[in-house]
Amino acid sequence: MALRSSNPASYDKIFTIRRGATSTISESDVVPSHRALYILCTTTGTITFTNLDGTTSVVDFIQNVPVVLPVQIKKYAVSSGTFNIYGLL
Repeated sequence: MALRSSNPASYDKIFTIRRGATSTISESDVVPSHRALYILCTTTGTITFTNLDGTTSVVDFIQNVPVVLPVQIKKYAVSSGTFNIYGLL
C-alpha cells in the first residue's frame, strides 16, 4: 500500500464578519457556516464567543497579533477593542 502525503490545511473562501467598527454580520445574527476564524485586533480587546452548543468563551487578544482559531462559533460579541474578523471555509 502506497503512502499518501497530506497537504496543509487551506481555505477556499474567506468572508468578512467584522472590519474595524463595522459589522458585516451583526453580533445578534448567527455566523454562517465556517471552519475557522481569522482575527486581527488593531487595539487590545476582548471578544465573547457563543459556541454551537450555547456555551460561551471569553478571549482576550493582543494588539496587531493575527490569530487563526480553528473553531466554529454561533455568535460573537466584542466587549472592547477594534477587530477585523473573517470566517474561513
